[in-house]
Amino acid sequence: ARQAAEEARGQNAALKEDNHRLRARLSESAPRADLLAARSEAKARGEACEELGERARVLADQLAVREADLKASAAEVGKLSARLEDMAPKSDLFMARSDASAKGDVVQQLQQQQQAMGELLGMRDAALGAAREELERL
Repeated sequence: ARQAAEEARGQNAALKEDNHRLRARLSESAPRADLLAARSEAKARGEACEELGERARVLADQLAVREADLKASAAEVGKLSARLEDMAPKSDLFMARSDASAKGDVVQQLQQQQQAMGELLGMRDAALGAAREELERL
């Protein structure tokens, strides 16, 4: 859009120069037919110049809107990047997770040992009960 605006401005300037040149030629020309043709051409080029000027203004306005949108989008990207950075796991979090996993493994091993000890204790109690019954019977 910026390049199109620059092209339109360049064409506008060229048309203005042509317009001034034709007006100068008009003032110097003596024959009436040449004067009318030059005036007609100058008028047509002036209208073209105005159209290009309007097009350049429209393109400049569109460029301003797009630049504002781009600036707003860049600000939003900055905010989202900051939020993402805040949400990203840190090294201490990784260490804490690793430590928790290791402790979880130890807890699981202790629970398995406790269960095995409970089974052994149950068997011992059963054997003790059987021995007491045998002792009482004797």
